[in-house]
Amino acid sequence: MKGVALGSGAVANVAPGVAGYVPAGASAADVARIVATNSTDLGAVSLGSAGHTRQIVNLAAGTNDSDAVNVAQLNGAVRAAVGNPVHYHSVNDNSVQQANYNNDGATGINAVATGVAASAAGASSVAIGDTASASMAGDVAIGQNASANGGTGSAVSIGRGNIANGAGAVAIGDPNTATGDGANASGLDNTATGNGTVAMGHTNMVGGGGQAVDTAGTAAQGAVGIGFQNTATGQGAVAIGNANTATGVGSVAVGNASTASGPGSLALGNTAVASNAGAVALGSGSVTAAAVGTPGVTIAGTPYVFQGTTPASTVSVGSVGAERTITNVAAGRITGTSTDAINGSQLFATNSAIDAVSATANKGIFVTTAATGTGTVTGTTTQNIAPGGTATYTAGNNIAITQAGANVQIATSMTPTFTSVTTGGLTATGTTTLSGGTTIGGSLTLNPATTVNMGGNVITNVGTGVAGTDAINLTQLNSAVAASATHYYSVDDGPAGTLGNYANDGATGLYSMAAGPVASAAGIQATAVGYRADASGIYAVAVGTGSKASAYQSIAIRGIATNDYAVAIGAQTRASARYTTAIGNFSGAFGESSVALGDGVTANKLGDVAIGGYGIATGVAGVGSAVSIGGYNADTFVGNVATGAGAVAIGDPNTATGNGTIAAGLDNTATGNGAVAMGNTNMVGGGGQAVSAAGTAAQGAVGIGFQNTVTGQGAVGIGDRNVANGTSAIAVGTTSTASSAEAVAIGTNATATGGKAVSIGSGNTAYGNGAVAIGDPSFASGTGAFVGGADNIANSDGTATATATNQANGAVAIGNANKAIGQGSVALGNGSTAGAVGIAGNVAIGDGATAIVSAGDVALGSGSVTAAPVGTPGVTIAGTPYVFQGTTPASTVSVGSVGAERTITNVAAGRISGTSTDAINGSQLFATNSAIDAVSAVANAGWNVTTAATGTGTATGTSVQNIAPGGTATYTAGNNVAIHGSHRHRHCDGHQRAEHRTGRHGHLHGGQ
Repeated sequence: MKGVALGSGAVANVAPGVAGYVPAGASAADVARIVATNSTDLGAVSLGSAGHTRQIVNLAAGTNDSDAVNVAQLNGAVRAAVGNPVHYHSVNDNSVQQANYNNDGATGINAVATGVAASAAGASSVAIGDTASASMAGDVAIGQNASANGGTGSAVSIGRGNIANGAGAVAIGDPNTATGDGANASGLDNTATGNGTVAMGHTNMVGGGGQAVDTAGTAAQGAVGIGFQNTATGQGAVAIGNANTATGVGSVAVGNASTASGPGSLALGNTAVASNAGAVALGSGSVTAAAVGTPGVTIAGTPYVFQGTTPASTVSVGSVGAERTITNVAAGRITGTSTDAINGSQLFATNSAIDAVSATANKGIFVTTAATGTGTVTGTTTQNIAPGGTATYTAGNNIAITQAGANVQIATSMTPTFTSVTTGGLTATGTTTLSGGTTIGGSLTLNPATTVNMGGNVITNVGTGVAGTDAINLTQLNSAVAASATHYYSVDDGPAGTLGNYANDGATGLYSMAAGPVASAAGIQATAVGYRADASGIYAVAVGTGSKASAYQSIAIRGIATNDYAVAIGAQTRASARYTTAIGNFSGAFGESSVALGDGVTANKLGDVAIGGYGIATGVAGVGSAVSIGGYNADTFVGNVATGAGAVAIGDPNTATGNGTIAAGLDNTATGNGAVAMGNTNMVGGGGQAVSAAGTAAQGAVGIGFQNTVTGQGAVGIGDRNVANGTSAIAVGTTSTASSAEAVAIGTNATATGGKAVSIGSGNTAYGNGAVAIGDPSFASGTGAFVGGADNIANSDGTATATATNQANGAVAIGNANKAIGQGSVALGNGSTAGAVGIAGNVAIGDGATAIVSAGDVALGSGSVTAAPVGTPGVTIAGTPYVFQGTTPASTVSVGSVGAERTITNVAAGRISGTSTDAINGSQLFATNSAIDAVSAVANAGWNVTTAATGTGTATGTSVQNIAPGGTATYTAGNNVAIHGSHRHRHCDGHQRAEHRTGRHGHLHGGQ
């Protein structure tokens, strides 16, 4: 086989062409160089045989790729590896060896897995922490049991127990669940289920009510829940504030304990309820009901049809017994097709018109008497006959009155009887009987009687109406994860060479070798080289002055190896347990299978690894090993210190204390089980208190960046000088602070002081359970309080602070420079203000909208301003009082301001009844006005008077004359005619000389 065997018992049995060892993960260039050195036609060179190996000593440093290398070159390679940055590092340990123990948790290309049972299966994925799992390409999982599965995209899970399933899904805090593409859950115990859903704050439920949803699920796509204990389960639903519920598709619930359960419904304010499809509940305590259509109304027997008779939904600004006035409503259009809201001035105009019509209609007609020629009258008083009243014409002596409908004919009797007659000319035809026994034959011609048409009409059913209604990211998390792993590292201990002793008596063991003064090789096939070198163990090797290899297969080069398979290389180096390796001056490997590589390093427990200068690795016996890799402080001679099962300290110098802790970078300290400190001068742990290897001062804490302080269990601090003090708190950015349990502060100078609070942006402060502040800078104080945008305030005093003394639960301010003051107040837009000190539950929406007068006020629209609520108990029309409903409003709804009113359009026709508080639209008022016009036309028609003649009667002037309401019709008694007038009756007859007026009846008769 063309092999070479050198030395006693040597065997060379490796055939030509056998491939050499290629390290896993070697680059393509390194693989090529290694393959080029493989033997193609020559066998191996052997210095021993299986179980009987020898060292090669006095070996010159190799030059070419195929040259052998000596220990000096190996030490140089080790130092170079220690001095260079560490990449692709996977560390795992636990009380029982689990996945990733052999640095194999990162199975994806360019993936990083650090921690107990950490798994990074996706390409370029990152998993850091106990049982952290990053499944797909680009996924990031940081923290205990964090899970990221991006499916077709990448997901991010940061914090203990967080789950992010779906492309672009993000779960941050402790613990949150984000399921669906683009789903986002951050804070404490939030659940976002469905594509595009968002749950931020504390205990928010956004999605499909807890049903199972896969990575691409659509249970509640686009739903958003922000604040404290909000529930948004409808697709596209939004719940913002404290304990709000949005269950309808596209529904919105904002404020405190508000509910939007109907599809497309909106509940805005404290405890507002919108339970019907498309319904809107505006203001504190407002409650919607089912939409009720009002098709029309019948006035004085005439039907009028309304517009907006089939309303799709309702808008409520109060509730039964807690109604609101709506102020600053612009005058709506008044037509048969109008659906605009009607304001008080329009109704006042209608009422005024009714008063005018009523006054005219009630005037009736005035009747009196007059005389011409020899006619006489008795009683000339003007008498009013009211509409519907009766004017009675009484036929006296010698007078005949005939009525045919509206025509009244007054004539002289054909057979008159006179007591005395004075006449200038008398024509009598036929027999005429006169009083006093006078008989006149022939015919008598008299002036015909005047016919008066008193036609009148009754005005009834004049009514009024009452109008009142209203028309109307998460900041990117930039984390720098500096993962460290050791690769391309290999230690090869070749067999020792042969050197004779001066006295040739130092080798006393079978086939042993001793070289150097006082060298001793007492073990079988042992090798001792150097002054006082002692190889007493079987197959032991001791090289260098004072070296000692006293156990089976032990190796000591200037060091002391006292247990089986122990290796000690370097001055005063000690390897005292089985399978230990100690390389470097004054280093020590004291735990079984431990490794100490570098000057002054120590590996104390089973499986511990200490590489670098003056580093210390102290694991927990029976639980797990520690890892210390890196340089040391030249002034203090303090290197990396890793204390605890699975503890890792990498860099220059760092301290990791606690099971599963990681400290990597420069001058970082990680204290507490699972704590992580990466970067420069980060402090992660329990505020500096002493923590044993099994301590729990800050389990699972993570600090990455520069001078971060992370002392809460499961807390995360990433960036520059951030502070995360609460359990599972998260502080990311620059000088941000998350100081309570599960609080999240992301940005520059962001502060999340309240429990489970969220602060994202620059200079924001969130104080209170589930409080959320997003923007630059804004302040949210109180349970579930929410601010979003720039310079917004949600608290109880309106100051730019968020403290324990100015909390306002559920207050919401979104936009720019808005203020939501008081519990449940909502301010949206630009420069709007809802509430004041002691005045809560208000709503202001729009640019400069202001609702600050009464608790529960609502200002809708740009520039809208509320005023004190004014009750309207009723109205008096034509002397008749009418009582209104909703007469004691608790607050007002304003859609404008004085001089800048708005119309409210698309208002459905409201119910018209004595108990209705519905809004009235323009078509309804138009119908009322049309009815008034009709009544007015009748009332203004007055009376038409004309004359007619029958028989021998004559009429002079037959034109029809109108007598307007309130006008006077004068009946003139001519010769031989007497008129007697009473209040309602006229009596006409012939008379001897004059008219006599008696009692309440008028008599019209001819004179004698």
